[in-house]
This record gives sequence, structure tokens and C-alpha cells, in this order.
Amino acid sequence: MKKVIVIETDACLSCIGLTQELNALKLERNDFDLEVINQKEKARELVKTYNIEQLPTVLLFSNNVLLGKLHGFQPSFILDVWMETLLEKEKENN
Repeated sequence: MKKVIVIETDACLSCIGLTQELNALKLERNDFDLEVINQKEKARELVKTYNIEQLPTVLLFSNNVLLGKLHGFQPSFILDVWMETLLEKEKENN
């Protein structure tokens, strides 16, 4: 299963916009789970684990394996292309 995790903060307009774009993309694609993390303790753990340098950050997983991470606001069509590219690479490698 594919999963997208967004690490964000309430004080960030780019974070809010990115989450809205991902929610719209989820409605279009309906082939991934979306988790938005705004809790400091859980976010700190992910920041350390995945070497996140800025917010917002999007992490894309497939079968619990990190395929990629993306920093900053992106419109839904860019997010869609990014996801498809990573998922195609995963298929080629398996």
C-alpha cells in the first residue's frame, strides 16, 4: 500500500496549502493513504529518522519503504507527477 506522510506546522501557510493540494490529489487518485503530522513529538522523531531539513515535507512510502521526500509547497499536478515517477522507478526495480 502507498502512504504519504506530510510533516507540517500550523504557523506555515505553505504547509496548509500543501495539505490542501494533497487532499485534492487523494480525491483524484484514491490510491494512497494520507497522514498529516503536526504533533511536535512525532514530528521530531520523523525529522531525525528521515533527515528533514525544512517544513513542509512530504514522504512517499510503498510497502513501508521510503521512495522519496519532497520539500516545500507544490501544486497537486506536480505532486502527482512526482509520485508517478517514484512509483514507476519502484516497479522497474522490482
